[in-house]
Amino acid sequence: MLDSLDWLVIVFMATSAAALLGLCLMFLMKNETVKKISLYSLAAIGVIVSWMNAQMTPISYMEETILGWGLGALSIAGVLLTIFGKSEKKMKIARILIAASVILGMVNAFMY
Repeated sequence: MLDSLDWLVIVFMATSAAALLGLCLMFLMKNETVKKISLYSLAAIGVIVSWMNAQMTPISYMEETILGWGLGALSIAGVLLTIFGKSEKKMKIARILIAASVILGMVNAFMY
């Protein structure tokens, strides 16, 4: 029987694989539609990773929990920048924010 922590590990592994694929698609593809789909998918993964950080971190580690949610907020900021910023420079910044959110969130989740 799997307990809740085992399920979180399985979800973490699947999310890691999806994040790696999404990062490759977002930065290496030339098609703008594929880039936008991967951008929004990675933003959702960033929020999921921040939720996993909050679930896996013990309650007494409040700073790490806040850091995890803050990294998830980077994904939301990237999506808002994508929606409201129409220039290519702002799109690039949004991609970097979302990639940083996912990568740093995974590293933060892996530390516990």
